[in-house]
Amino acid sequence: MRSFFQIPRITEIDNRKLADRLNDLVKENDTSSRIRLLKKGNEVGHLTTDADRSNVQLYLDKVLPDTVVNEKLFSLEAKTFHEVTIENYNATELNSMTPFNLTALYQNIVASLKRKKEYGHIPCEILNEFYVMENGYITEEEYKSNQKGLTKSIYTTLQKSNYKTRFWEKLEDYHIPAINDGLVKQLGENLQLIN
Repeated sequence: MRSFFQIPRITEIDNRKLADRLNDLVKENDTSSRIRLLKKGNEVGHLTTDADRSNVQLYLDKVLPDTVVNEKLFSLEAKTFHEVTIENYNATELNSMTPFNLTALYQNIVASLKRKKEYGHIPCEILNEFYVMENGYITEEEYKSNQKGLTKSIYTTLQKSNYKTRFWEKLEDYHIPAINDGLVKQLGENLQLIN
Protein backbone atom coordinates (compact mmCIF):
# COMPACT_ATOMS: atom_id res chain seq x y z
CA MET A 1 0.00 0.00 0.00
CA ARG A 2 1.20 3.49 -0.74
CA SER A 3 1.41 6.40 1.67
CA PHE A 4 -1.55 8.71 2.16
CA PHE A 5 0.71 11.76 2.05
CA GLN A 6 0.80 12.67 -1.63
CA ILE A 7 0.63 15.70 -3.85
CA PRO A 8 -1.71 16.06 -6.88
CA ARG A 9 -0.30 14.06 -9.76
CA ILE A 10 -1.04 12.02 -12.84
CA THR A 11 -2.55 8.64 -11.97
CA GLU A 12 0.10 6.03 -11.24
CA ILE A 13 -0.65 2.80 -13.11
CA ASP A 14 1.00 -0.45 -12.03
CA ASN A 15 2.74 -2.10 -15.01
CA ARG A 16 2.37 -5.68 -13.73
CA LYS A 17 -0.25 -8.15 -14.91
CA LEU A 18 -3.44 -8.02 -12.87
CA ALA A 19 -2.96 -11.65 -11.75
CA ASP A 20 0.48 -10.80 -10.32
CA ARG A 21 -0.92 -7.81 -8.41
CA LEU A 22 -3.59 -10.01 -6.82
CA ASN A 23 -1.22 -12.85 -5.77
CA ASP A 24 -1.42 -12.02 -2.05
CA LEU A 25 -5.23 -12.32 -2.07
CA VAL A 26 -7.31 -15.48 -1.88
CA LYS A 27 -9.65 -15.84 -4.88
CA GLU A 28 -12.97 -17.56 -4.24
CA ASN A 29 -15.62 -18.15 -6.94
CA ASP A 30 -18.89 -16.55 -5.88
CA THR A 31 -20.91 -16.99 -9.09
CA SER A 32 -20.01 -17.74 -12.68
CA SER A 33 -19.38 -14.03 -13.29
CA ARG A 34 -17.92 -12.99 -9.93
CA ILE A 35 -14.79 -13.85 -7.94
CA ARG A 36 -14.47 -12.71 -4.33
CA LEU A 37 -11.08 -11.40 -3.18
CA LEU A 38 -10.16 -12.20 0.43
CA LYS A 39 -7.36 -11.03 2.70
CA LYS A 40 -6.95 -12.49 6.19
CA GLY A 41 -10.39 -14.07 5.81
CA ASN A 42 -12.10 -10.75 5.04
CA GLU A 43 -13.60 -9.81 1.68
CA VAL A 44 -11.68 -6.80 0.36
CA GLY A 45 -12.99 -6.79 -3.19
CA HIS A 46 -14.19 -8.74 -6.19
CA LEU A 47 -13.69 -9.33 -9.89
CA THR A 48 -16.86 -9.15 -11.97
CA THR A 49 -17.29 -10.16 -15.61
CA ASP A 50 -20.05 -8.37 -17.54
CA ALA A 51 -22.98 -10.21 -19.15
CA ASP A 52 -21.45 -10.48 -22.63
CA ARG A 53 -18.15 -11.72 -21.12
CA SER A 54 -16.03 -9.03 -22.79
CA ASN A 55 -15.07 -6.80 -19.84
CA VAL A 56 -13.87 -7.31 -16.27
CA GLN A 57 -14.17 -4.91 -13.37
CA LEU A 58 -11.91 -5.05 -10.32
CA TYR A 59 -13.21 -3.56 -7.08
CA LEU A 60 -10.63 -3.47 -4.28
CA ASP A 61 -10.54 -1.71 -0.90
CA LYS A 62 -6.93 -1.75 0.33
CA VAL A 63 -8.05 -1.11 3.92
CA LEU A 64 -9.46 -4.20 5.63
CA PRO A 65 -13.09 -3.99 6.84
CA ASP A 66 -13.50 -2.49 10.34
CA THR A 67 -9.87 -1.31 10.41
CA VAL A 68 -8.03 1.98 10.04
CA VAL A 69 -4.54 2.54 8.62
CA ASN A 70 -2.61 5.04 10.75
CA GLU A 71 0.35 6.94 9.30
CA LYS A 72 2.54 9.68 10.71
CA LEU A 73 4.98 12.03 9.01
CA PHE A 74 6.61 14.49 11.41
CA SER A 75 3.68 16.34 13.03
CA LEU A 76 1.13 15.22 10.42
CA GLU A 77 -1.12 12.26 11.16
CA ALA A 78 -3.42 10.46 8.74
CA LYS A 79 -6.08 7.85 9.39
CA THR A 80 -7.19 6.06 6.23
CA PHE A 81 -10.63 4.45 6.49
CA HIS A 82 -11.14 3.36 2.86
CA GLU A 83 -8.85 3.21 -0.16
CA VAL A 84 -11.05 1.97 -2.97
CA THR A 85 -9.81 1.24 -6.48
CA ILE A 86 -12.11 0.29 -9.34
CA GLU A 87 -10.45 -0.77 -12.58
CA ASN A 88 -12.20 -1.73 -15.83
CA TYR A 89 -10.50 -3.95 -18.41
CA ASN A 90 -11.53 -4.91 -21.96
CA ALA A 91 -10.31 -8.48 -21.49
CA THR A 92 -11.53 -11.43 -19.41
CA GLU A 93 -8.52 -13.74 -18.99
CA LEU A 94 -7.03 -12.79 -15.61
CA ASN A 95 -3.52 -14.06 -16.39
CA SER A 96 -3.24 -11.95 -19.54
CA MET A 97 -4.69 -8.63 -18.27
CA THR A 98 -2.11 -5.85 -18.44
CA PRO A 99 -2.32 -2.05 -18.27
CA PHE A 100 -2.79 -2.13 -22.06
CA ASN A 101 -6.27 -3.63 -21.43
CA LEU A 102 -7.20 -0.90 -18.92
CA THR A 103 -10.17 1.25 -19.99
CA ALA A 104 -10.96 3.15 -16.78
CA LEU A 105 -9.51 3.66 -13.32
CA TYR A 106 -11.30 5.13 -10.29
CA GLN A 107 -9.58 5.77 -6.96
CA ASN A 108 -11.24 7.06 -3.80
CA ILE A 109 -9.56 7.59 -0.44
CA VAL A 110 -11.55 8.46 2.68
CA ALA A 111 -9.38 9.59 5.55
CA SER A 112 -8.77 12.23 8.18
CA LEU A 113 -5.74 14.47 8.67
CA LYS A 114 -4.40 16.04 11.84
CA ARG A 115 -1.89 18.88 11.57
CA LYS A 116 -2.36 20.61 14.92
CA LYS A 117 -3.47 19.04 18.16
CA GLU A 118 -6.09 21.72 18.88
CA TYR A 119 -7.92 21.10 15.57
CA GLY A 120 -7.97 17.31 15.85
CA HIS A 121 -8.57 15.10 12.81
CA ILE A 122 -10.20 16.85 9.85
CA PRO A 123 -12.11 14.62 7.38
CA CYS A 124 -10.60 14.40 3.90
CA GLU A 125 -11.58 12.63 0.70
CA ILE A 126 -9.50 12.22 -2.47
CA LEU A 127 -11.09 11.21 -5.76
CA ASN A 128 -9.19 10.38 -8.94
CA GLU A 129 -10.68 9.18 -12.23
CA PHE A 130 -8.72 8.16 -15.32
CA TYR A 131 -10.22 7.07 -18.66
CA VAL A 132 -8.27 5.55 -21.55
CA MET A 133 -9.54 6.94 -24.85
CA GLU A 134 -6.76 5.44 -26.97
CA ASN A 135 -3.51 3.63 -26.28
CA GLY A 136 -0.40 2.54 -28.08
CA TYR A 137 3.28 1.89 -27.68
CA ILE A 138 6.31 3.73 -28.98
CA THR A 139 9.55 2.12 -30.10
CA GLU A 140 12.79 2.55 -28.21
CA GLU A 141 14.09 4.76 -31.03
CA GLU A 142 11.02 7.03 -30.76
CA TYR A 143 11.51 7.23 -27.00
CA LYS A 144 15.17 8.20 -27.34
CA SER A 145 14.43 10.87 -29.96
CA ASN A 146 11.73 12.45 -27.74
CA GLN A 147 13.38 11.82 -24.36
CA LYS A 148 14.48 15.43 -23.75
CA GLY A 149 10.92 16.73 -24.11
CA LEU A 150 9.33 14.11 -21.84
CA THR A 151 8.26 14.84 -18.29
CA LYS A 152 10.60 13.08 -15.87
CA SER A 153 8.20 12.78 -12.95
CA ILE A 154 4.56 11.78 -12.48
CA TYR A 155 4.37 14.61 -9.94
CA THR A 156 4.77 17.24 -12.66
CA THR A 157 1.58 18.34 -14.38
CA LEU A 158 1.32 20.53 -17.43
CA GLN A 159 0.03 24.07 -16.93
CA LYS A 160 -2.38 23.83 -19.86
CA SER A 161 -4.17 21.12 -21.81
CA ASN A 162 -3.69 20.29 -25.46
CA TYR A 163 -6.58 18.07 -26.59
CA LYS A 164 -6.80 16.85 -30.19
CA THR A 165 -10.46 15.90 -29.81
CA ARG A 166 -13.32 17.47 -27.87
CA PHE A 167 -14.04 14.24 -25.95
CA TRP A 168 -16.19 16.00 -23.34
CA GLU A 169 -18.85 16.59 -26.00
CA LYS A 170 -19.35 12.84 -26.52
CA LEU A 171 -18.54 11.19 -23.19
CA GLU A 172 -20.72 8.14 -23.89
CA ASP A 173 -18.46 7.19 -26.83
CA TYR A 174 -15.59 6.78 -24.36
CA HIS A 175 -17.71 5.12 -21.62
CA ILE A 176 -17.20 8.12 -19.34
CA PRO A 177 -20.21 8.82 -17.10
CA ALA A 178 -21.53 12.39 -17.35
CA ILE A 179 -21.80 12.50 -13.56
CA ASN A 180 -19.70 10.32 -11.27
CA ASP A 181 -21.67 7.26 -10.05
CA GLY A 182 -20.97 8.18 -6.42
CA LEU A 183 -22.47 11.62 -6.98
CA VAL A 184 -25.50 10.19 -8.79
CA LYS A 185 -26.31 8.15 -5.67
CA GLN A 186 -26.06 11.27 -3.50
CA LEU A 187 -28.20 13.46 -5.77
CA GLY A 188 -31.65 13.91 -4.35
CA GLU A 189 -30.56 12.69 -0.92
CA ASN A 190 -27.71 14.92 0.26
CA LEU A 191 -26.89 16.91 -2.89
CA GLN A 192 -28.87 18.95 -5.39
CA LEU A 193 -27.91 19.32 -9.07
CA ILE A 194 -28.09 22.94 -10.24
CA ASN A 195 -27.80 23.70 -13.97
